[in-house]
Amino acid sequence: MGSYQGIPVTVALGDNQASFLGSVGMQEQVWQLNVGTGGQLSVLSHEHFETEGIEARPFLHGAWILTGAILCAGRAYACLEKFFRSCAEALGVEECSCYAMMAELAGKAAADADGFRVTTLFQGTRTYPELRGHIEGISENNFLPENLTLGVIQGIAREYYELYQVIHEGTGLEARVINGSGNGLRKNLFLQKAISDMFKAPLILTDLQEEGASGAALSAALYLHESAGR
Repeated sequence: MGSYQGIPVTVALGDNQASFLGSVGMQEQVWQLNVGTGGQLSVLSHEHFETEGIEARPFLHGAWILTGAILCAGRAYACLEKFFRSCAEALGVEECSCYAMMAELAGKAAADADGFRVTTLFQGTRTYPELRGHIEGISENNFLPENLTLGVIQGIAREYYELYQVIHEGTGLEARVINGSGNGLRKNLFLQKAISDMFKAPLILTDLQEEGASGAALSAALYLHESAGR
């Protein structure tokens, strides 16, 4: 587009697209799964596809990034930590972080949380913001903190998997590899396992801490290289 003090200035790139380019590049059927306060699931597509809850965002070389967003991803786990902390305070325990205890609890729970199923729509969805979370399958025997913890973890993973199913059914794209990013995923080994098990695909954590910045720089470099070639 021009230059500023001798530095070339190229066209802009959306933050989702930049993050995808920085971590996945142009690889096909490699899905980017980000867990921050909220979350996103994205995949490269050469065909335009949009449906309820899924956006098609322009990408390089005429391709698209199909993206579904989750409003309460890592925040759902933070809400659980806040709940445990308030319970501890009610029992006279001094305020402290409960994340280490929650990891221990998740490790004690059965693989299926004894049928204890949590839906983590604490803030609804973009399409239906009025929806809220709920718990199913509570019994006298399984109403335990370890099952609640693992239930929330699996509930977060299930939201991503449901987005995947919508895109997969509409496009045929499969999850051969999951490229994971975000501290909500990096710091939660049980969430990593839940996602890998649910998708039945290997989960690889990206080495980059700033995928968006890396992708923006790579996009500019590619644009300049292609321009020079012309």
